[in-house]
Amino acid sequence: MDEAVQTKLALQWDYIAQHAGASVADRYITSLLDYFRGLATFPRRGHPRPDILPGLHVIGFGHSANIAIVVEPDDVYVVGVYFGGEDYESTLHEPPAPPYAP
Repeated sequence: MDEAVQTKLALQWDYIAQHAGASVADRYITSLLDYFRGLATFPRRGHPRPDILPGLHVIGFGHSANIAIVVEPDDVYVVGVYFGGEDYESTLHEPPAPPYAP
C-alpha cells in the first residue's frame, strides 16, 4: 500500500473518530485493512475497469467506500481508496508509477 493510501486511511480514521469515536474508527480501518489482506486470496473481484487503467478493478466496501486495485499476474496493489462518493475515475487516469507498494 503506497503512502497516499496510508495518508487517506489516516484522514478517514480522524474523520470517523471525530464523528463516532476512536473505537468505531479503529474497527472500520481494521476491517478495511483485513479486506486488503484478503485480496491476495482472490484479487479479481469487483468491477474491472481497463478503460481507466490496465488491470484496474474497483471494489465497493461497506456503504460508502471504493477500493481501487491493480491486479497483475503475481501481485495485487491497492492504488486508491475513495470515500463518500469521491471521483476515482478522474484521479486514476494517470497510472501510478510501478512498482506499486503492496
